[in-house]
Parts: sequence; C-alpha cells; structure tokens
Amino acid sequence: MKPNELVMKWFGQSLQVNLKFWSERKGRFFGADLIFDTGATVSVISEDVLIALGYDVAAGGTKKITTASGPEFVKEVVLDKIMLGNHEMCNVKVYAYEFPYEMYTSGVIGLDIISTFDIHLLFSQGLIKLHTGGNNEIT
Repeated sequence: MKPNELVMKWFGQSLQVNLKFWSERKGRFFGADLIFDTGATVSVISEDVLIALGYDVAAGGTKKITTASGPEFVKEVVLDKIMLGNHEMCNVKVYAYEFPYEMYTSGVIGLDIISTFDIHLLFSQGLIKLHTGGNNEIT
C-alpha cells in the first residue's frame, strides 16, 4: 500500500477507514475506524473517544446538526492533529456526539475533512486514494 492510500473496510453497509487522533495526554496518535461519509457535511466523533484522548467536550460551543435519525445538538471540539493516511491535519474542528449503540462506530468523517482531498474510490482494489495540490494522477 502506498502512503496516499487508505484501506476500505466494510462494516455492514458502512464504508470505514482508519483515522488517527493525536492525544496530547498520551503524546502519541491513536487510531479508530470511522465511517467515510460523503453525504455528511461535518465530521462527528464519539464523545467517549474524545474524552479518552483528553479533550474537554464540554468546553466548546453547541451546534445543531441533522443526522440520519433527525436533528441533534453536538459540541464543537478542535482536535490538535489527525492523520488520514499519511496526511496530517492540525486544528481540525469536529463535533462530539453520543452515537446510538446500534451504530457500532467511533465517528463519521464528513465533507469538512474529505473535501480537503481529491479522492479516487477503487472498489475493486479495496482502496481510497487521497490527492492534494491538484495531483489527480491515479498510479
């Protein structure tokens, strides 16, 4: 696998990829599989995951978002760093949410993060290729 590639993981009908979160408390990255959702406007992370990483989910402002099950109020959290593939992003705004148990996910990566890249979904290979800076060549 090349550095700009993500492995697709299917969980039920959800496409998931691994996202790494920086934990200032632990001084290292921790990975979790999140739903890769081009239909989601914003990225939403489990409150439990954010708290375990040392983020104060109560400190941020509140925002109303629309989820598949209807409107919900979420808390804004700014993550120090995340890694999607080999791409590091700093000061990334996400929203803390208590996902229903039945969803079995740590979060959703939405267009606020996905649109940073040009993406190629290679279903036959089980890969997502991420490109930045206008480099759209599929290799």
